[in-house]
Amino acid sequence: MVQLEHGRPFDSRATIAWLGARAVAGVEHADGDTYARTLRLGTGHAVVHLQPSVDAASIALRAWLSDDGDIDDGDIDDAVRRCRALFDLDADSVLIDRGLSADGGLAALVAARPGLRVPGAADGFELAVRAVLGQQVSVAAARTFARRLTQQFGTRVDNEHPQLTHLFPAPHDLLDAPVESIGITAHRAATLRSLARAVVDGRLSLARDRTVSSESMQHLRALPGVGEWTAGYIAMRALGDPDVLLAGDLGLLRSARGLGLPDARRDLLEHSMRWRPWRSYATMHLWAAQG
Repeated sequence: MVQLEHGRPFDSRATIAWLGARAVAGVEHADGDTYARTLRLGTGHAVVHLQPSVDAASIALRAWLSDDGDIDDGDIDDAVRRCRALFDLDADSVLIDRGLSADGGLAALVAARPGLRVPGAADGFELAVRAVLGQQVSVAAARTFARRLTQQFGTRVDNEHPQLTHLFPAPHDLLDAPVESIGITAHRAATLRSLARAVVDGRLSLARDRTVSSESMQHLRALPGVGEWTAGYIAMRALGDPDVLLAGDLGLLRSARGLGLPDARRDLLEHSMRWRPWRSYATMHLWAAQG
C-alpha cells in the first residue's frame, strides 16, 4: 500500500464519482469509495486501487498496486505519478478556492464543494482518444465507444480482478486500425488514427505539464477533427492546464445561466478573466452545479 499525500480540502468522493460515471468497462471500475483501473507500464502492467483514508487524522489517498510480476521500481514510481495526476493531488485547494470565491457568482458553489479537483488522466493518449470519442455524444455513448475500442484493439490481461480485463489501446494499436468498426464515423476514425500517428512520430506530447506550451496546443488543433472544445478538454485533463474554460460547452452555459452568470460564450469568457488562473476548476464547479 502507498499513501498518496495531498493537501486539504480534497473532495475525493466527487473525483471518484466523476471517474466512475465515465469508467470504461474492462479498464476501470468504481464501487462506492474505491476506484480501480489497469495501467500499462514500461516493463509490464498493473492494477491500481485508490481509496480515501478512513482515518480522520490522515490526509492520504491510499493506493494498492498489484502487478504481473514484471514491473520494476521505476514503474512503481511512474504509477504513483500517474495516480497523483489522475486525482489532481498536487493542487493547492486553499489557494484555488480562495481565488474562485472572490467572485460572488461562484462563491456558493465553492462553499458547497470545497476541495473540488480537476480529474486528470492516467494516460494522456487514452484521455485524448476518449475526448474524441465523446464529441457531440452523451457520456453513455462515449463509454460504449471506448469499451468497444478497448475490446477490439486493446490488450487483454489476466489478473485477479475479473472486472479489469484490458489495457486501453496504445498509440501503435490504432495507427492503421479499422476503428470505424466500433460504430463511429469515418471522419472520427481518421481523427483517432491521426492522433495516434502524431504521438508515435513525436510531433505531439500528451505528458502532463501545468505550463502547457502554445506549441502543444497548436499541434492538437492542427489535427483533423480536433476543435476548440476537444483541445481544451485535453489540455485541462491530460496536460494539467489549470486555466481552461470550455466556454462553448452547452452544459456549462446552462449552469452559468442558472447562476445568473453570463450565458453567451463571448460574455462568459470575458467574465471568466476574474477566475484566472483557475478556470479549469471553475469549469468543474459549473458542471457539478448541474446536479
